[in-house]
Amino acid sequence: MTKKKNTKEQGQWSLWKSRVMPFLWFGLGVLFVVSISNSISHQGQQQWKDILVNFDHSNEMQFLLERDVENIVLNCYNVYETSVKVNDVDLPALEKELEDHPYIQNAEAFFNGNGAMELRVTQGKPVARVYLPDGRDYYISEKAQKMPVSAYFTARVPICSGQLQDNGQDRGDLISEDLKALHQIAVFISKNEFWSALIEQIYRNKEEDFVLIPKIGQQEIVIGDALELDEKFSRIEEFYKNTVNRIGWDRYKSVNVEFDNKIVCKENKPSI
Repeated sequence: MTKKKNTKEQGQWSLWKSRVMPFLWFGLGVLFVVSISNSISHQGQQQWKDILVNFDHSNEMQFLLERDVENIVLNCYNVYETSVKVNDVDLPALEKELEDHPYIQNAEAFFNGNGAMELRVTQGKPVARVYLPDGRDYYISEKAQKMPVSAYFTARVPICSGQLQDNGQDRGDLISEDLKALHQIAVFISKNEFWSALIEQIYRNKEEDFVLIPKIGQQEIVIGDALELDEKFSRIEEFYKNTVNRIGWDRYKSVNVEFDNKIVCKENKPSI
C-alpha cells in the first residue's frame, strides 16, 4: 500500500514540475533581464569621472604618451570642466576619432563600473623611414599609412631615399606607386628576422631600381621592382650563405637579382 502511495506522490510531483517549472524559469529569466537593464540604465546615468589610458606595448612602439591620447578625448568631450553622463558619449565615434590619429592603429573605449573611461590603444608600427629630395621625412607603417616623425621616439627601421614620388602630405594613405612598392619591400624585410637584422637602407636609383644597403660590407643589392620578392630574397640568402661567407663581405661591389634565376655580381676594384 505504501509503495503505491509513493508512486502516486511521485507522479503528482512530476506533473507539478512539468507545469510549474517552465513558468518559474521564465520568471527568473525576466527578473535577470530587468536587473541587468536597471544596472545598465543606472550606469548610463553616471557622471563621467576620469580617463584611463592603457597602451598595448607588444610592438614596442612609444610614439605617444598617455596625456596625448587624453587630449584627443578632451577635444571631443571636456569631461573635467562640464558634467558629461556616460550615456552622452558616442563610443564608436570616439574610437574612430582616436584611430584617425597617425600614431594610433587601433583603439577600444568603454566605461568601467566607477564611471571612468578606459582606453586600450595600440600604436602603429613603422616599417621604414622615408627621406625625400625636398627635405621632408616620415615613417610608413605596416598598415600602409604615413606617420610623422615623433619628438618622443625613434623607430629602428630601414632608411629609404632616392627617386621617390610623393603627394606632398606627411600623413594619410600611400598614394604613389613608388611608395606602395617601397612599402611591399619594407614589410617583407620587417617580417624576416635575418633581413631585418641585415638591411640598413633602401635606395631607389635613377634607373628606378630598388637597392638594398646591408649593415655589413660595402656591396649594394639590386632587386629592381617589388615583384617576386620571395624568389629574389631566396637567391640573395643562398648567395650570402654559400659565397659571401666563404670569400668575404667586401669582395663584390654589387649583387643584382632583378633578372629571373640569375645573380649578377660586380667585383670591387683592388686598391693600389
